[in-house]
Amino acid sequence: MDSTLQTPISHKLSPDTIALHIAHARRLMKEYKIDSAIVTLEKAYARDSSSIELAKELEDIYYSISENTKALEFVNLLLEQGIDSAVYLPRKALVMKKEGNLTEALHIFSDLISKDSTNTFFLNQLGDIFKMARKPDSALIFYTKSVEVSPKNITLFKAGQLFLDLEKPGEALSFFDQYYNPEIHDSKPLRRLYGQTFFLLNEYEESIKVFDELYQKGDSSFITTKFLGMSYRKNGEYLEAEIPLKQAAFQNPNDFLVYYNLGICCRNIGQTDESERYFHTALDIITTPPAIRNMIIKELAENYKRATQWHKALKIYNEILESDPTNMSVRMDILMILDYQLKDAEKAINGYKNTLAMIEEDTTITQNKDRMIKYLNQRIDKLEEQKFWEESGKN
Repeated sequence: MDSTLQTPISHKLSPDTIALHIAHARRLMKEYKIDSAIVTLEKAYARDSSSIELAKELEDIYYSISENTKALEFVNLLLEQGIDSAVYLPRKALVMKKEGNLTEALHIFSDLISKDSTNTFFLNQLGDIFKMARKPDSALIFYTKSVEVSPKNITLFKAGQLFLDLEKPGEALSFFDQYYNPEIHDSKPLRRLYGQTFFLLNEYEESIKVFDELYQKGDSSFITTKFLGMSYRKNGEYLEAEIPLKQAAFQNPNDFLVYYNLGICCRNIGQTDESERYFHTALDIITTPPAIRNMIIKELAENYKRATQWHKALKIYNEILESDPTNMSVRMDILMILDYQLKDAEKAINGYKNTLAMIEEDTTITQNKDRMIKYLNQRIDKLEEQKFWEESGKN
């Protein structure tokens, strides 16, 4: 045994005394008197630093409270003594992982998995390490290997979430279809993730089934109420969407998407004032890029169009164009208002001509390009002809 652990014979504690100290510390730990437990063991260890039992107990407490430096000190000490490497080598890797020393943790777990290739704990740890190292493809390899051995809820969730984080809902669904069984894997977070996968794939009837089942069984979590409401909204079921979305707004008043969806629902069930209020609330709380703001105010413009408040709608569309000048959809909305609603032929003609030039010069536009050019030319000709006859009549 290494001399660093040796104390003079007179300082050694008897096995019974050590056992009493450990029993007392464990009792203190159960009462959450953690500091007292540590003091008890450290005092005993100071008297007999050759005690492996005391070293193990201190390591366990320090590890449990994430005192990683002290935990690692005792882990290394135990490993140097050849004590239980099957226990303390993985423990060392876990401490390294906690401390952010991913290279060392990866090295240890890779060595361990080479000797025990079906150990799902080691496989999951490797998946976690690669995820922390921002190597998601490698992480998914180890999570998948783990579920092939034993599809545990937590691993299914980690892998599914990672697929969605990578914006791969199709691959997430394939993964769930292969490994996820709702009757066996009774986990609300996992079920919610499954529902989100359908939502992201625009399979709204399927996402409604998942979230409605959760909701009917008493799951009123924010994720469930939000996605149930958004799924109904996307499926055109505005009345059904209203209740869960309002519940979601109460649960999290800082989620702009909830208010955005409520705005659309209220507009479609005839609650115009409420709709406008929800859109403005969404605008007040967003901290996202201009594209998201434009998405919201475009819906607000739709409110004004339905109320025939053309100037208000036009103001919003022009605001969008300032930040997104190539937005052809908005540009056409402006032209429709100028041409057909406000009957402003001069502005409409100029707008049509500018838009025509943009489309003709833009080589990235391929779909319906000829049809758009034909329509713009027809409107220019029609409006110029009208303008000519109106001016001729004045003379």
